Amino acid sequence: MIELNDELHEQVQVFQDRVYVPGTDSTLEPMPAIADALQGYNPSLAVVDELHVVAPDVWAAMLLAGGKRKKSLVLSVSTPAGDQTGAMWQLVELRRRGQDPSLYLREYAAPEGCAIDDETMWPLANPAMTGRGAFLRVAGVRDSLGKTSEANFRRYRLGQWAQADEAWMPRPMWATCADSDAYIEDGARVVLGFDGSISGDATALVVCSIASTPHLDVAGVWERSEDSPPDWRVSEALVENAIRQSCERWKVREIVADVYLWRGMLDRLEAEGYPVVEFPQSAARMVPATGKLFDAVAERQVTHSGDPRLARHIGNAIAKAESRGVRLVKEHKKSTRRIDLAIAAVMAHDRASTHDANDYDVLDSIG
Repeated sequence: MIELNDELHEQVQVFQDRVYVPGTDSTLEPMPAIADALQGYNPSLAVVDELHVVAPDVWAAMLLAGGKRKKSLVLSVSTPAGDQTGAMWQLVELRRRGQDPSLYLREYAAPEGCAIDDETMWPLANPAMTGRGAFLRVAGVRDSLGKTSEANFRRYRLGQWAQADEAWMPRPMWATCADSDAYIEDGARVVLGFDGSISGDATALVVCSIASTPHLDVAGVWERSEDSPPDWRVSEALVENAIRQSCERWKVREIVADVYLWRGMLDRLEAEGYPVVEFPQSAARMVPATGKLFDAVAERQVTHSGDPRLARHIGNAIAKAESRGVRLVKEHKKSTRRIDLAIAAVMAHDRASTHDANDYDVLDSIG
């Protein structure tokens, strides 16, 4: 490249393993990715490419080699890693928390949780798609969309910290069970699945009909938005009212819930005669329930309303292998990609499938 530019070629000497600038007595050379071989260097500028695949000891050696000159700089350019345990994530978190003003961070990323096929989001994570020097074509990104996993697309094309684990249920698989004509009629026998949070995750209420082919729909969901204040919390009154209204609309056989953080409200409802059933989210309970819903979707033995919120939470859920099987988790502990509707759907479907669709009503109404 230097030899193609007359001005550069006049000032620079190009060797097989380095580039030398006599005017400044400067040398540009590639370095081995071996920690021991990086000891003793004194660079003005060190560039570490694709930090997400660089070994920790190599990064440490390169970082510690800097700082010996007045204006030395260590620069790294990288796509996000497949986990949040390495040096790159530590640097990102350090700067996000504002704990090191000497560290500069520039992120190009689409908003977490956005649809991967939303083409308006792609340029946000890909500067190569915009401006006079754009060289990444929309058609090329679009072509790769169906040829790689969602996690990899989010990392390499959307700049997001999506762990390498695959999603629990492929979005097309979930979409095949959408039935806009199916509807849970008022007065139908149902089970409500409740997964509650306070401020961090979402609070979800899913209804599942008791039928030969159960139908799932969203009865309520409360989650933090981008405009929510820092002290945002779920309104217990709104949640309780939604549960009461659901019980007035349908013949609710069970309100199945993990009572953690919501025991007060659920105890109050149970004392009034509402059919609250505890469902601890342990591996012993969630693993078989998760497998049951997955199999039902795969065999087209369940339908759902196509609600985009439920589809988003289902798509966000990651399959974590347990000794008993698979249960659902977020991609990482601090992820804002919610899965609470998926958890509530798993619980509601599991309990609804235990009831005979022709059985009598235990609870016809609440007085």
